[in-house]
Amino acid sequence: MKHKNVFYVILSLMFFITIHTTAYAFDDDTTAGLSIGINMTDLKGDDIEDASSGVGLTIGGFVKKRINENFSFQPEFYLTMRAASDEMNQAGSDGSYYYTLKEEVDGQTINFEMPLLGRLDFPIKNNLSYFVLAGPYLSLKLSESVDYEGRATRTDLNSGNTESASVTESIGDELEAFDYGLILGTGIAFDEYAAQIRYHYGLSDIASDVDAQLNIITILFSYSL
Repeated sequence: MKHKNVFYVILSLMFFITIHTTAYAFDDDTTAGLSIGINMTDLKGDDIEDASSGVGLTIGGFVKKRINENFSFQPEFYLTMRAASDEMNQAGSDGSYYYTLKEEVDGQTINFEMPLLGRLDFPIKNNLSYFVLAGPYLSLKLSESVDYEGRATRTDLNSGNTESASVTESIGDELEAFDYGLILGTGIAFDEYAAQIRYHYGLSDIASDVDAQLNIITILFSYSL
């Protein structure tokens, strides 16, 4: 994997910054909380033809370190379950035979995800405010289940006879261990409660030699402890 060294550097920096921040967890300007929600995972890229999104659970926590009245640094930790599928179809003829090939990939993964976000809060009234947040994320694959199914047919254009063959196999070990990207989100906060929606824009390919990245929409509900 050509970006593996970059991933390890980013991971080390993220852990260092997060540990440094949580060391001040008892500071008046620092709060921690829990979040739970759902994510809808889709795929993008030149090698994706007919992707279908899947729904998974996201659960974790965050530490919010207030820098000034409106801006905070917010590292987060999540266990997230992702699901997505893709279908590819090809057909053609050489004059004697008509060929078809249908391929389907269906995958689910469980990941440890760590976003490092900047957050801007804008007061509305009393304890009600809205906020926007943005920053990078890094994700480590903990487990995977990815199945490939392919079916090919060959039809004799003279006789009409058709031959077919199919194959099914697990290809989860072809997924990369890490993925990374950017997060942009917005939400509403009231007292200790918050609801938000965020978009994950994947920057890394999910597998070697495949041009395919993640598109994820996440809806989260949070409670500050």
